Amino acid sequence: MNTKRKRSQFIVRQLRDEAELTFCSQLDHSYTTDYVWQMDMREENEDVFVRFRTVHLPRSMVVSYPRDVQTQRMLWQKRECFLVAVADDVLLGYANMHVDATGTRGWVYDLVVGEPFRRRRIGSALLD
Repeated sequence: MNTKRKRSQFIVRQLRDEAELTFCSQLDHSYTTDYVWQMDMREENEDVFVRFRTVHLPRSMVVSYPRDVQTQRMLWQKRECFLVAVADDVLLGYANMHVDATGTRGWVYDLVVGEPFRRRRIGSALLD
């Protein structure tokens, strides 16, 4: 999976070395949101009905990354599919994934784009 894909001003490629891995750990992993999902659950007889709906928050909320650094490093050691988005030797973001043997299904462990580079379709390109 060493193919390079040019996306306007950045390239998605495999992680190269420990220095890039260290830089990945230094990216801002938090994000800000104005919405949450609200779950409603209802039981009727033996059936359970679950519904999710988007709810607008009264003010923006900063969400911390759900994994601590030690757990992250453990997952990173596998490096089954560790991709980075790079522009002019600046690492913009990364995706750490597991892809099944068929190459048609995957599990995303981490998907992070540095705060100043968000909203530029970098995350979409990493998943693509």
